[in-house]
Amino acid sequence: MLVLSQNIDTEASKDITSRLRSILADLAPQCACHDELDAALVRFTQSERTDDLKRRLAQARDARDLIRGLVELLAELDEIDADEPDKTAFDELGLLFKDIETAALRGARLLTETLLAPNP
Repeated sequence: MLVLSQNIDTEASKDITSRLRSILADLAPQCACHDELDAALVRFTQSERTDDLKRRLAQARDARDLIRGLVELLAELDEIDADEPDKTAFDELGLLFKDIETAALRGARLLTETLLAPNP
């Protein structure tokens, strides 16, 4: 069975930004540089969101390319018939369909998450 991992976690960068804001607010609540630091954190957050969207799109494209390759392997289906002596061929082709399903679900999830992600 095909394994497609590499979860994208934007929560980590949100957490870092929140912690930095909290620390900076405690350190320099009246500091003149507070606005500049806040603006820098906003830029950092926007950059992280943009990078996250790019990663999601790249991974969705990878899933598409994987599906394309797996579909090419399914061409073997045209070369077998019902009286195929090697029954493992049916199992192998069935596993290809399952791998396609896995890749398609991952691609769909990535694109749905991209749609739901806040704009950078």
